[in-house]
Formats: sequence, C-alpha cells, structure tokens
Amino acid sequence: MSSYLTHMGRVRGLSAFAARARGHHLLERLSLVGGRHASLRTLSKGNAQKVALAQALPVRPDLLVLDEPWSGLDASAHGVLAEIIDERVARGGAVVFTDHREAITETHASGAYAISDGRVTLHDGRHAGSRPATAELVLTAPPTGVMPVEVNWATLPGVVDSAWRGGEVVLRVAREHSDAVLLTALQHRWSVAGLTGAVGEHDSRFDARRTAL
Repeated sequence: MSSYLTHMGRVRGLSAFAARARGHHLLERLSLVGGRHASLRTLSKGNAQKVALAQALPVRPDLLVLDEPWSGLDASAHGVLAEIIDERVARGGAVVFTDHREAITETHASGAYAISDGRVTLHDGRHAGSRPATAELVLTAPPTGVMPVEVNWATLPGVVDSAWRGGEVVLRVAREHSDAVLLTALQHRWSVAGLTGAVGEHDSRFDARRTAL
C-alpha cells in the first residue's frame, strides 16, 4: 500500500521521498487499520476507502471531486475527511462530492444539487442556474492592540461560504442576511474592507466551494 501511494504521488509530480512522506502522513491522519505496508486486498471496505482518499490527495488540488467519500468510514475518519474538505476550501479550492444521504449534504455542503431524470436541480427544487442573490463581504481583523472577539463566521445565518485570506475573511452571504452579518462584524470590532453587490441568476462569479450532488 505504501508503494502504491508513493507511485500515485510520483504520477502527480512529487519526488519519491515527498510522495512516500505524504502517503504516510495521510494514512496516519486517517488512522488506517493494518499498517501502511498491508496489502490492499486484505483491507476492509472502510480502510480501502481511506486508501482511496489518500490517493486523491498526494498534492493539494484546486478542484477535488469525491464519489460518496464518507461511505464505510469510521467515526474518527468522518471527522478527518470533513477537516480535509474544510482545509481545501480555506485555501481557495473547491470540493464536489456525491452522497445520497441528506444529513451528509446538510452538514458538509454549502450548496447541494440533485440529479434526476437527466436534470440537475438545486436541492430545494429550483433549477440549477436560478441561484438566490448573494453578496461578497471582505472583513479585516481588528488592528494590533485591540483584542478581537472570536466569530465563527460559517455558523452565522445566511453565510454560504467563508475563507481566510491573510488577515481578512471573505464571506459569501445570502443578500437578505448581508446587513445582519455586517452588523455582527462591526459589533465584534472587525472592519469592512470590501462589499460586492448581489449576485443573481446566471452569474457564475461565486461557485459553491463545497458542492454535493
């Protein structure tokens, strides 16, 4: 298994040393049972899924596409996979995954689509392309010497997506909630560095960073 992940890393352009180290790191992080030298054919479904995830991540892709990635994973690996997805998004990447369980998409996706009878629709039934209006807010952390109040931006009502960029946080917010999010930021001593107006139908400037199908 170790040699397999090393080979996959080499295919993606890493040196043998870097590919081996990256593979070992991912398997340890996902808590592979059986050890990194176990044969693939001896692994359980859940552990085989961990190897499949590791082979997709020898480098940090801008676009990560996963097919039912939580299938068969144990509870600890569920959390690790969620962390990996959040890390990709925080670094400006996008993640698209499929899953048939509504609880998974509601927990881990910032946008969800359904495929039925050859048609792609938003999860709430609207046709993909008729997205609700959103705004982009760029907020700057309080100046040095001012004690910042921690804010979990992703949990604020209307926040569709959030990403850090140096000392700034970039939020994509449903237009009807933008005033409330701005007020929360100001109350917590953050400054507004930028505000882009509403984004509506057929505007592709803002794509869901964690999209489920």
